[in-house]
Amino acid sequence: MLEEFSYLPSIFRRITLGSPLRWIAFRTKVFHPNINSNGTICPAMLRDYSPALNISKVLLIISALLADPVIDDPLVPEIAHIYMMDKKKYEAIARSWTQKCAMG
Repeated sequence: MLEEFSYLPSIFRRITLGSPLRWIAFRTKVFHPNINSNGTICPAMLRDYSPALNISKVLLIISALLADPVIDDPLVPEIAHIYMMDKKKYEAIARSWTQKCAMG
């Protein structure tokens, strides 16, 4: 199942974390309905912020978001539309961006 995931086998090594965790951003371009062109992850993800939110929990949240986008609260509605209308096309574009932006 993981081999079908659009963002594998790349490793997103360039993630910026604010301190305290007020914002999170990818420095690598990511084609995803909850991540905008600046790399900012949908603020809804941070609603439950607490000081106990450590890096491993943050990475778990990001991993879950990458695997299962929040379509009812997209940061990029155009990408959410592609996801809803043609998931295969969405996955192909996400794979292409991953290969070009994260693995190159």
